[in-house]
Amino acid sequence: MHKRVLIIPLTILAGMLAPPNLGPDYKNAFDAVFPELAKAHNLLFMPFLLQDVAQNSDLNQADGLHPNGNGVAVIVRNLLPYLTEAMDKLDGAS
Repeated sequence: MHKRVLIIPLTILAGMLAPPNLGPDYKNAFDAVFPELAKAHNLLFMPFLLQDVAQNSDLNQADGLHPNGNGVAVIVRNLLPYLTEAMDKLDGAS
């Protein structure tokens, strides 16, 4: 006898924020996109993927934009509560 397995997809949407030098109109419009998508699609939402990493030169590569290994470690630490919440939701759904 074969056991049926129910696969429940769960998505975590990690938001981004526009830099202020792109102008307030663009920044306001861009910054609203991720929360609106999360709400419209009932997604777990991490407001800013680069929280505690953006603009910290110790956590970014020489280009000042992309996280280095230490920056990635901070991102993972910040993402962990959302992953835990996702796993809890999956446990409750099975």
